[in-house]
Formats: sequence, C-alpha cells, structure tokens
Amino acid sequence: MTARRWHRRSVEPDENPPDQITRAEIRSASTAVRSEYAAEVKRWYRGRFLMTSDREEIARQLSETVIANGDSPPGAKTFMSVTGPNGAGKSTFLKRWASERHRGWAAMYPATGPGGRPVWHPDPQTECDVIPVCWVNLPSAARVKDLNAGILEFLGLPGEGLARLQTRRVLDACERHLVRLLIIDDAHLLNTGQRIGREVLDHVKVLNTELGELGASIVLVGANLEQGELLTDPQIAARLKAHFLGPIEVDTAAGRLQWQTLLAAQERDLAPYLPGLSTGVLHDEFAGLVWMRTQGYLGDVRELLVESIGRAIEDGTGAVSRAHIEAVPLSERAEARR
Repeated sequence: MTARRWHRRSVEPDENPPDQITRAEIRSASTAVRSEYAAEVKRWYRGRFLMTSDREEIARQLSETVIANGDSPPGAKTFMSVTGPNGAGKSTFLKRWASERHRGWAAMYPATGPGGRPVWHPDPQTECDVIPVCWVNLPSAARVKDLNAGILEFLGLPGEGLARLQTRRVLDACERHLVRLLIIDDAHLLNTGQRIGREVLDHVKVLNTELGELGASIVLVGANLEQGELLTDPQIAARLKAHFLGPIEVDTAAGRLQWQTLLAAQERDLAPYLPGLSTGVLHDEFAGLVWMRTQGYLGDVRELLVESIGRAIEDGTGAVSRAHIEAVPLSERAEARR
C-alpha cells in the first residue's frame, strides 16, 4: 500500500448500481444475458459495505477519540485498538472509516498535486503531498525496522537504514506530510517477545509520544490482541481505548435483532435486482439458515448473498431460494464452525 494508491481508493466514487430488472425481463432473457447481468450485480454488491449498529458505534467512538487527541495539548495521545477473531472484517471496517477521515482532512487543502492529490506549502518554495492517513501492513515477527520501513514506504520514501535513523526520518516525514492518523494493521504480528519485544513496545510508545506532538493518533488493529503483550503493556493500557469487532451472535434478543436488521437492509438493497424476491424472505424465513451457514461473519454473509443472487438471476427465477443458499461454498472457517 502506498499513499498515492490510498488516496485514489479513498476518493474513488462507489460503483453505480446496475439497472433494475422486471420479472418478465429476467424470465425472457437469454442465458448469456442473464449471466452478464448476474456478473454486473455481483460485482456491484461485492463493493458494498455491510454496516451494523455495533460497527456504527465503534466508528463514532474512534472519530471522537481522534478529535479529542487533536484538541488535547501536544504529547502522548490516547491509543485506539480494534481487535477480534480472524475474518471478522476488522481491516475492511477500518479502511472504510479511515477513508472517510482522509476525505474530510484532504478536502481542507487544494487538490492541485499530480492526480488531484491535496498539497500544502510549508514554505513558498516547497510543495508537499498532504497524507493525513498512513496505513501500515506489518510482516510476520515485525521488529522496529519493519514498522519504520512500512511507514516510510507508505509515504513514498526508502525504508532501509538503521532503526535509529529511520525513526527520525519517520517523524520528519509525518510532520512534512501532515499525518493525522497512523493505522498499524496486523499488529498481532509485532515481535513482542523477550528483549526484542521490549524494544518494539517501547518504539510504539515513542511513536505515540512523538506523533502526539503533531496532534496525530495511532490505531492498532489485529486478531485477538486482548491478552497479548501489546495491549497489556502498562503504559499502553493506561492510554488505550479498546474496541472489539466480532461476528454477530444470535443467542440473545439484541443479537437476533441486529442480525435481522442486517438482513432486512440487504433485502432492500437487492430487491430491485431480484424481482421474484418476496418481502421478508431473507430476514425472516432464511435468517436462521444464513446465520448457520455464515456463523454471523459479515464477509461470509456478503459472499453467500453474492453467489445466491447470481444463481437466482441466472436460473431466471429472480428469487433467492433455500437451495441457492445451501449450494454456495464458503470459507473453511465458516464450514468448520457450522
């Protein structure tokens, strides 16, 4: 990931929805036309983001923390973390949230750079890209040099060099490019064991303090961070606001309501392309079946609905059936949990 690619994706408009279709049109269409239309609807729906009330609340709290960090005096800021099981959609959720923050911050500067990128002038002779969000994907057993290199390379700078010199370059680059938010993805891959781990933990705290001088915030994202060395470090824990993102569970009334609300929203979105779909089928008749197949993981929900939609269009019924839902192959995790 690079800042330029991140900017392009953040400002790229959502794909236009497909044209609606009637039951008569879908029944009379040829096999080739149905397949083409099914592919168009599937492509559009795969780009949709499935939002739930708990994710909306987490997004609101993250935004409030970022604002509070920006308003507070220079110095160490409140860390944020988003954790949960593998496959819960943490990175997808954070990318959507961070892209919204990026657009808001970028709009404050003239988009006169190459490719319409926002720029600012620290002095009359110098023009710099404005890069309000820095996203780092960590490699396995990441050390201080790996984290520094990830930040530098995202900002378009060479990542090699001694860790001490890298750190100075990281901080200078973040100040030069007006970084407001550093997101460290796959933070569970940080090497936090023994002596090397101590160095990594200390470095994360140094980044928080130094970036805090610039009013910037850090978000740690990773699988099952709750009991790891990173979030239980006393200094980090003292400044941490932690958020858990998991699958939707249906063993409580609140969970069942959230699940049915999600499916009702998907049914409304899909109705124009499934003219044979009866109101209430997804969130009522098939709610239990869809949960059993996906175990409440939103990525699996989207994939299940994508393939079911395609099959319903291709066979000319324009209505998702139990057979469609049961026939879709899902991830090994979903199948094993079922």
